[in-house]
Amino acid sequence: ALLSNRFIGARFLSLPSLMDLSGAFIVPGVNMPLLQLLSLAAIVSTIGLFLCGIPICQTISSRGSTDGISAAPFLLGTIGCFFWLRYGLFKDDRTVLIVNGIGFVLQTSYLTYYHTYTRNKTTLNRQILLICTLAGAMVWYIYLYSTLADVAISHLGLMCMTLNILGFAAPMAGLRDVLRTKSTENLPLPLIVANLIVSVLWFSYGTLIEDFNIRFPNSIGIFLALTQISLFVIYPRRRIHHG
Repeated sequence: ALLSNRFIGARFLSLPSLMDLSGAFIVPGVNMPLLQLLSLAAIVSTIGLFLCGIPICQTISSRGSTDGISAAPFLLGTIGCFFWLRYGLFKDDRTVLIVNGIGFVLQTSYLTYYHTYTRNKTTLNRQILLICTLAGAMVWYIYLYSTLADVAISHLGLMCMTLNILGFAAPMAGLRDVLRTKSTENLPLPLIVANLIVSVLWFSYGTLIEDFNIRFPNSIGIFLALTQISLFVIYPRRRIHHG
């Protein structure tokens, strides 16, 4: 994706009301019951994935510091949700709006909590300034092209896809450690499986509404998740000690 990364409001949506989530650009002949189901499933599953930030914050609280915990997921999640929120507004896609609206609130809350406990506030402030600058530049750029809807959506979609793919690829950073230790004990299997499920749902949703910007990054997300899961077949969960 991609991603995002990507709750409470979802449970107030009845299935009939979900027909309005993508009504502005429904593809003729689309299977509406299936689209309704995918919309609800994508909302609920992505909210669940976003809530994974809570245990991280609990760990920070118990330690009393952010030592050993990177702010990157929260920074990437915040800017990613903001970009996708703007994309949802542009396309009037309420499924995307609901998920990323609440996702943006959660990610900024996590980032604020992280900022409270971090010892290196100067570096974090610079990183926050950077994502705020990127967000401001995106808003201004889209404003300039607001009269050329197709161009604006195309360019904004490319930005969103890039952020999604970066988010999906981030866990692959642990691949080097897996190959070095011949063990998958440090890979979070439940989170990887959750990412796979969310990617499949959004890929299916993007396919139904014929939105390449949603479909493509989630196809990458599926591939990367399956690649990580395959490592559990090749390598044991526990490190094997010789001698």
